[in-house]
Amino acid sequence: MDTDYKCWFDGATHQKNPASLLGYGTVIKKGDHTIRESCGPMHEHGTNNSSEYRAVIDILDYFENQEGLEITILGDSQLVIKQLSGQWAVKKGVYKTYALEALSKTSILQKSNKISFQWVPREHNKRADELSKLALKLQRSKNYLYELI
Repeated sequence: MDTDYKCWFDGATHQKNPASLLGYGTVIKKGDHTIRESCGPMHEHGTNNSSEYRAVIDILDYFENQEGLEITILGDSQLVIKQLSGQWAVKKGVYKTYALEALSKTSILQKSNKISFQWVPREHNKRADELSKLALKLQRSKNYLYELI
């Protein structure tokens, strides 16, 4: 259908968790066509969960002010998927601020769109993973690339 989107996300940290070098990657497809790939660094201390949530926020921001869409957000983080789908509560952690922002944006978008979250195995999330690691490399080299397509 012309209003169906599938979106993949992933986050990465450099060497240790928590870390001060974080990156995220996203892929948005409409049908068989990739319409957007993005990656970005995070400039604060956080965890891999923080970067995973930042990737979801990037996806949600892309669809801001759009209506009548069916958006499936896929990732290999059970924590993020289960918290955003309401199966698990957001309790505490370095990532909590990002989780609450993602929940708020999801709630707003769900007023005029159908949004679902789905866990996928790591091997089905390869491109978003590559992009999150690219964000780390770009940050280490002081280059910043956000949107690839």
